[in-house]
Amino acid sequence: MTSRGRQPDLRAYLDAVEDLPGERVVRVARRVSARHELSAVTKLMETRGNPVLWFEDVDGLGIPVVCGVFATKRRISLALGATEQSAVAELQRRRTQLIEPARTREVPVQETRLTGDKANLAVLPIPVHAPEDAGRYITAAVCIVRDPDTGAHNAGIYRTMVKGPRLVTISADPSHDLGKVMKWGADHGVPIECAMVIGSHPALHLASQAKTPISTDAYSLMGSLLGEPVPVARAETVDLDVPAHAEIVIEGKILPGQREHEGPFGEFTYYYGESTAAVCEITAITHRPDPLYLDIHPAHTDHRCLWIFPGREARLLSMLQAVIPGVRGVHIPLDGAGMVAYISLHKHHDGDARRALTIALASDVYIKLAMVFDPDINIFDPGHVLWALALRFQADEDLMIIAGSRGYEEDPSSYSRSDRRLPGGLTTKTGFDVTAPKDKPYPPRADLLPSEYAGINVEDYLH
Repeated sequence: MTSRGRQPDLRAYLDAVEDLPGERVVRVARRVSARHELSAVTKLMETRGNPVLWFEDVDGLGIPVVCGVFATKRRISLALGATEQSAVAELQRRRTQLIEPARTREVPVQETRLTGDKANLAVLPIPVHAPEDAGRYITAAVCIVRDPDTGAHNAGIYRTMVKGPRLVTISADPSHDLGKVMKWGADHGVPIECAMVIGSHPALHLASQAKTPISTDAYSLMGSLLGEPVPVARAETVDLDVPAHAEIVIEGKILPGQREHEGPFGEFTYYYGESTAAVCEITAITHRPDPLYLDIHPAHTDHRCLWIFPGREARLLSMLQAVIPGVRGVHIPLDGAGMVAYISLHKHHDGDARRALTIALASDVYIKLAMVFDPDINIFDPGHVLWALALRFQADEDLMIIAGSRGYEEDPSSYSRSDRRLPGGLTTKTGFDVTAPKDKPYPPRADLLPSEYAGINVEDYLH
């Protein structure tokens, strides 16, 4: 969603946030340090409604930092022009209705161009987030590369550690799109050109998390989410398009076969992770004359919410409904670190629940616990979920355990095949069938309203 007829950019979106009842953008006028202080304030605001934070003065660098944009489902839904309840369905619908980007000569993001030695990352207020983080990390950049087979622009968000004035590492799993593109570059001995977009309209971030095929052009998907073409222009030093109205773009080349250690880095699990990551040389930094630096605190709701909603939920729902028409909805709760999934199912056969559990646990390496509920249970209400677990689940009949499955290596409870005490990326996946058996009638629920009063508005009784 844009605001007041303006171009689809971060600023128009922030205006729309301020126009939304109950939302706010909180400005912090005092000078804060990019090392720990900024992220400490952001973390503390989780318990105060998770507003967007606009830090006006970070280390005196003259570039404000905006945090918390993705910390609520309501704000993410706003970027789609949808409600929380309709966002998953809207993403499902729009990702098949692509709108190609439009080239423009009006390119605010290139009004300031720094190349060569002037392309120094020290000019940017890049934070150090968690107490044991190894250094500064760029966390909200959408990394743009080309699919080598189709030429389509591919987008993803990857942890990016600053290693020097013009050097970063980019950590991408081999199964991720960027991992596949980097492997192609290593196999052919050619660098991979990239553009890291910091501070675009949030629709670009949602497009990067939509789990579409690598051949789907990210700007065409972003246009679909916005409902209008995305204005783009050619980057300064690499053969890529960039959003013309972004705040900052860091251009670079990922070197073939070169890797360095990165981390520790506080992750969405709220534990630290580290890896051996690809090396990227910075070739240019371009930005608006008065840029905003967008940041995501990685050990914060901001990170989890963007990663999960609505992209992963939409992908899981699509996979399940393609096989089991009775699936009504899915929910990946933020507090489960993206490793727990709830499924609402209208069963036609008692085996449907286990089918759904098998698909959910196999479809995503991150999903460790999956639960299937009857449609009368509100899977978005923790109280309903706990009530159903207590009264519709018997572990000896309804528990499904799959040991030695591929999981997330930075889950500290993961294990190695050779030694259960050592981490090794294996996990025991668990499915809970919390549905009532079709051949065993359950008593009627006593907590439901009488049918003749099911539609009343309680506000009518309070005046």
